[in-house]
Amino acid sequence: MFKSGTRRLFFRLLFLLLLGVGFVIAWHRLRFDGEAFLETLRQFGPTSLGTGLVIVLVQIAFQISRLWVLCPPTVGVSWRQAARSFTSGQFVGNFIQGQAGHAVKVAVLRQPANAQGRQMATAESTAIVFVDKVMDILMLLGLTGLAVLQLGLLARSWRYFDHNLLWGIPVAAVAIAILIYVLRRCSGRIQRGLADFKKGLAVVKVPMQLGQGITMGLGDWFTEGLLLQVLCVAQGFPLSPAQLMVSLFILNVGISIPISVANVGTFEAALIFALTRFGVPLVQGVAIATLFHLYQMLGIALWMLVMLPKNVKAEMQG
Repeated sequence: MFKSGTRRLFFRLLFLLLLGVGFVIAWHRLRFDGEAFLETLRQFGPTSLGTGLVIVLVQIAFQISRLWVLCPPTVGVSWRQAARSFTSGQFVGNFIQGQAGHAVKVAVLRQPANAQGRQMATAESTAIVFVDKVMDILMLLGLTGLAVLQLGLLARSWRYFDHNLLWGIPVAAVAIAILIYVLRRCSGRIQRGLADFKKGLAVVKVPMQLGQGITMGLGDWFTEGLLLQVLCVAQGFPLSPAQLMVSLFILNVGISIPISVANVGTFEAALIFALTRFGVPLVQGVAIATLFHLYQMLGIALWMLVMLPKNVKAEMQG
């Protein structure tokens, strides 16, 4: 029998093998022209590359700020601490283990009572990270819904999932009822944890904090769409705001289940699928998706380096 770590490594290696075989098959069946791909990459001039780097750094700053403004003012979390929490979590999630990234955010965000403010327990920091993620998802769904209505896709696609949706409503209701029952039967220790968790959820009752979080979230999605548009324009295939939003939605659905390190392969495949639906040729779509993913990883790595504690930087330089 495989141990859990060995089994995980086996399946990841198997996925990478199958991914490589799939690329080879696609290369031959689609007659993917390697020289054309390299020529396409050359179309990204210094201006578009530099602009893209600035945009992704600003985007991550919006993400950090959203997490920071959701923290209770009485705790006294600094922007730098929120930045360390977010960047370290994203770095671990991207390059090591996807689900571990959220735990790292929670661990870095929590703090004991100090001169800046009161203690933030693990359960409370978990709630804040949870609210941050839920807000991010809800804003994506809301913006995508507006984009779908603008593109007129809803009426055409409704017939494909209306029956499944009707079946899904009672199933979801039963699942929620079971979850509520289990939570009510929790032990006293878990209930105390839930009390701390509720402290973090209290942010949704504060209009000022909630509004600031929504503003930072809008800035996050706007800059991500702007980055994608810069890359599309560099290739001569600009998209409308609605098309950009739908493309980002398809991308996030494609990477919602992490099956490879840094979502390599699934990220590109999902975005290529979305771009080609809106008229971007395959070769240009591959180039845009590859560079877009590279920017996301590079941006986190740069912010991670900037936010490292001074003692860690000294050890690295020594």
